[in-house]
Amino acid sequence: VHLMGTHGRRFKPRQQVFSLGKVQKRNWMPDFYDDAVVDFDLSLEKMVGFLRDRGLLDKTIVVLYSDHGAQHTTLDRLPLLFRFPGGARAGRVPENAQNLDIAPTLLDALGIKAPPWMGGASLLRGRPDPCRWIVSARYNQNLVRTNGKFWMLLPEPPWFSLGSLSVISGRTALTLDLPTDELAISRIEAGGDACASPDPAKVRSFMMEHLQANGYQVP
Repeated sequence: VHLMGTHGRRFKPRQQVFSLGKVQKRNWMPDFYDDAVVDFDLSLEKMVGFLRDRGLLDKTIVVLYSDHGAQHTTLDRLPLLFRFPGGARAGRVPENAQNLDIAPTLLDALGIKAPPWMGGASLLRGRPDPCRWIVSARYNQNLVRTNGKFWMLLPEPPWFSLGSLSVISGRTALTLDLPTDELAISRIEAGGDACASPDPAKVRSFMMEHLQANGYQVP
């Protein structure tokens, strides 16, 4: 189920709590965003209740995840929750996880071996390496256009819709802005205090090799 209520840039919450008596005069107003989160929570409650009332909850694996944070950020900590039948395997993974870990985790829970081409790691196989490289991509917002009703992305070569790529290792994030070829290093809220900062040259080379291997005409 893909719930779009928190996606922004404007929000249409079913009930106003934080934004009560207010009007959306600009994009990404926090109170309206918070009310969209409340809407999401209520929708999740209904879905879990639906499964429980029909005796399906303990026959179902529920996964809650997101692909980006508010305003489409890709370096923020995001919820990744698994609810296994009967509340089994309860625990917390403090290290950095990623959406690529979802598929191998589900296969592991079902007793199915992950195919060799599948990325990520099962979170049921012990704590992941806190220093492993986690990659995220962000679109190029300069290519976003609107006709007054719909927003759309108009890709352009050589990077098409890509705006930046980031590599996270522990608490260090290296972000390469593709149009300008500028590499920025930042510290983020994440797991892995003891991780050394990756070599920027190796990160850049890794990104370019990956893009080229997947059909991009790297300048």
